[in-house]
Amino acid sequence: MGKGLSTSIFLLILGLLVLAYFFKPTDVESFQVEPFQSQSKIVICLLCVCPTDRVLNFAKNYAATHPVYIVCDDPNCVTPTDLPFTFVKLTDDVCRTTNYNNSNPAIPKRPSAWDKAIYYFCEKATTPDYVWFIEEDVFVPRESLFKELDERYPTTDFIMKQHVKDTDDPSFEFWYDGDGKMERPFYRSLVCTTRVSRAMLNRVKELHDSKKTLVFIEIMFNTLAVKYGLTMEMPNELQSIIFRHTWTEDTVNNDQFFHPVKDTALHDTYRERLSQSSE
Repeated sequence: MGKGLSTSIFLLILGLLVLAYFFKPTDVESFQVEPFQSQSKIVICLLCVCPTDRVLNFAKNYAATHPVYIVCDDPNCVTPTDLPFTFVKLTDDVCRTTNYNNSNPAIPKRPSAWDKAIYYFCEKATTPDYVWFIEEDVFVPRESLFKELDERYPTTDFIMKQHVKDTDDPSFEFWYDGDGKMERPFYRSLVCTTRVSRAMLNRVKELHDSKKTLVFIEIMFNTLAVKYGLTMEMPNELQSIIFRHTWTEDTVNNDQFFHPVKDTALHDTYRERLSQSSE
C-alpha cells in the first residue's frame, strides 16, 4: 500500500471520528425503530417518570402501528436497549434554560415530563405530523384504539375530551395561568390522553418563543385551537378521562381510555378480565 493511500485512509478515519464526537447525542437517548415505523406521520408519546417493565411490555403493542417515544422524567432511569422505542431523557436544566417550563402548574415538580415532551417535539423531533400524548396512569384496554381514532380523524388538529369556555366554568382554578400569555376567552380540557397536530405544535412553539414560557396544558391547546381555527374532535373514547375517579374492573370497558388508574399492575388485571368477558 502506497504512502499516499495510507495517509488518505488515516485522514478519512480521523474525520469520521471527529464527526462522531461532535454529533453524538447528549441530552436525548434514542433507539432505532423499525424502518416501516419511521415512515409513519403519527406517533405515540408515553409520559412517565421511569417506566416499569409492565408498562413497556404493553407499549410494545403500540409499536406495531406507530413509532413510540417514551419520555422519562427521571434522566437517570435505566431502560432496555432492545425495545423498538425512542427513549427521551432530558435533564431538568434543558427545559429551564430554554424556558420550556410551566406547562403543568397542577403538580409541584417543574419542569415536568410534559415540559420535556413539548420541548422535544417542538425543538428536536419535528418530523411527526401528529403526536399522541398519553400519561402513564391512563388505562388503555387495547392498543388498537389509537389506530381506530387515527383512521376516523386522519387530519384533525386536536383530539381531546372536552372544550369548556372560561365563562362557563369560572371556578376552574388555573385560568389565571393564561393571563398575560394569551388573549381571553380561554378554553380548557383534560389532556391526559390527547392527539395534537404539527400545526398545533408550531403554534405552541410560537407562543413559547414570544412569551419565553409555556401555559398550562389544560388551557393552552384548546385556546390556541380556537385562536387559529384548528380542527377539534371530542370522541367518546376519551370521555372516561376524569380528573379524580376510582375505576374498577366492573366499570372499565374495551372501548375507552380511563384515567386515573395509577397502579399499573391493575392495567394488566383489567385487560385480562376484559379479555375473559369477551370470550
